[in-house]
Amino acid sequence: MFINNLNEEQKSAVVILMHRVAQADGRIDIAESQMLNEVVAGLGVTDLETETTTADLVARFNTQKTKVSALLELLAMAHADGEFVATEHHYIREIASQMDISDLELAIYNSWVIRQVALLHEAEEFWGGE
Repeated sequence: MFINNLNEEQKSAVVILMHRVAQADGRIDIAESQMLNEVVAGLGVTDLETETTTADLVARFNTQKTKVSALLELLAMAHADGEFVATEHHYIREIASQMDISDLELAIYNSWVIRQVALLHEAEEFWGGE
């Protein structure tokens, strides 16, 4: 959605964080795996520093625009399988906190993503579920 607002270093960071969000509940669902594969293929990201700490990854997002863009991507990943479980929510809250994003702001972004996901599902119905 908003990954194009990010530079290459930030794109790499958001892909790693998306993977960690997908794993937060102990499993990667098919929908989450598909989303990750599409993002990675679309970006051509190959340098995934998986040993990097969350704090170091979060530090790459240095403007409000890049922080919000990253959070929207992470929230979309969390909702990809239709379940936003407590472990995913906790991890994203931790990231938002490190970005100096309040719980209220995060709730607003989450609400927006929920509406966006519903619209995407509605669009898929227009196509006949393809």
